Amino acid sequence: LAKSTAKQAKEYFSNIDRYRIIFKYDLIKDDIAIQLAFNSSLSEDRKDLIKWHTEDIKQQREQNLPIDYLYKKKIQNKLI
Repeated sequence: LAKSTAKQAKEYFSNIDRYRIIFKYDLIKDDIAIQLAFNSSLSEDRKDLIKWHTEDIKQQREQNLPIDYLYKKKIQNKLI
């Protein structure tokens, strides 16, 4: 948006719901992911986080499941 014209910005914000992502909070997995991302003493445990992410993606593809936007996934994508 920084390089957008005023017209482009108005168009974008007039249809903001189209671009809105609603995150779901999965209590246990999201809390663990947040701890793993920001707690430096858990750096070795981040390997498990990557493993979970890989398994989740594989299951979604195999079962043709819709994508859920979980905090855990956002954190995993930033770490991986």
